[in-house]
Amino acid sequence: VMPLYSFKAKTMAGKISVNYNLISGPKFQTNFSISTEHYNIGKVTFTVTDPQQTLPYSYSKIEPEIVFQWRKNPRSSVLQSVDFKNYVIFLNNHFVIEGNNVEQNNYSRYYNEVIYRYSDNRTLDPYSLKSSLQTGKDFMKVAVEAEYNISYKRRKKGITFRLFAGSFLYNESITNVNFRMTGFSGSQDYLFNDIYLGRTLTTGLLSQQFTEADGAFKINTAVGQTNKWLASFNTKITVPSLPILFYLDLGTYQNAANAYDGSKALMYDGGIGIWLIRNIAEVYFPIFYSSDIKANLEANNIDTFGERIRFQLNFNLANPLKLQRQIFN
Repeated sequence: VMPLYSFKAKTMAGKISVNYNLISGPKFQTNFSISTEHYNIGKVTFTVTDPQQTLPYSYSKIEPEIVFQWRKNPRSSVLQSVDFKNYVIFLNNHFVIEGNNVEQNNYSRYYNEVIYRYSDNRTLDPYSLKSSLQTGKDFMKVAVEAEYNISYKRRKKGITFRLFAGSFLYNESITNVNFRMTGFSGSQDYLFNDIYLGRTLTTGLLSQQFTEADGAFKINTAVGQTNKWLASFNTKITVPSLPILFYLDLGTYQNAANAYDGSKALMYDGGIGIWLIRNIAEVYFPIFYSSDIKANLEANNIDTFGERIRFQLNFNLANPLKLQRQIFN
C-alpha cells in the first residue's frame, strides 16, 4: 500500500498491490499479483466559460500480472522468467464544452505485454537479456534489450554496456506509442508505469525527469522518435570511489539519414552523470551531441545548459529498507 495525497487537487491518491507466491519445489516459482492505482496528473482551466472553470484530471490503472520464474538449481545465480501483464487504464482528461458548461468524460485503454528475462546476477560481471512483445488495440511491437557489466572490485561499479533494438510489427494507433531515442518523459509514459513529479509538464525543472528506456539517450530531443524501428548502444563508465560516471549513447532509426533536412544516419550524445542512488536517483549533464540534436534543441528554444540537464527518479526500484546503504554506493 502506498497512500499519497494531492495538495493541489485536495484528493487522495496512491497505489495498492496484492501478491501471492506459489513455490513449486526449489527451482520453480509463480507469482500472482494485481495492483490498482489512482493519481491526479494536472488541472485544466477553461477561460471560454463564464466564470472560468478549473477542473482536475486524473488516471486510474488496474494491472494484473503472472510471473513464472525458475533456476537450474537453488544456488544458481542464473534466473529466467516469463511475465504476462495486462494494463487497463482509465483517463478522465477528455473535456467537451457545451455552451457555458464543461463536461468531463472518461475513456479507457487496454494493453497486453509478454516479457522474457534471462539474467546472471553473479557478483562480478553480471549480465541480463530482456525480450518483450507488446500489443494494444491498433499496434504490436517487439523489443530486445541486453546489458553487460564489467565490474571493478566493488559490486555495481564498473563499465556497463547496453544494446537495444525495437520494431513495430504494425502500428495504426492514434495514441503515440512510438519508440523514442531519448526514453520517456511523464507525458510520454502511455502505460503509466513510472512516477513523475511533473507528469504533464513540458517546461521547468520537473519536466526534465525521464526514464531510461528504448534508446536511453540522456538529452531531451524529438530526434529519433519513430513508428518503425530503432536501435541504440549505450555505455556508462563509473569512477571508482566517487558517485560520478561518464556516458556515451549512439543510435539510429528508420530512414535516419533522410528523415528531414539535416538529419544524420547516426545520432549520439555524451557527458557526465552523478548519482545519489545508483540507477534510482541520477542526474545527467550533456557535454556533446550530434548536429541533428543540436539543431532540434535550438529550434525548440532549449538554449541554456540548465534546460538540457535531465534526471531520473526511479521510485519503483527504490527499497526503503536499503536506501541508506545504497546512497553513493
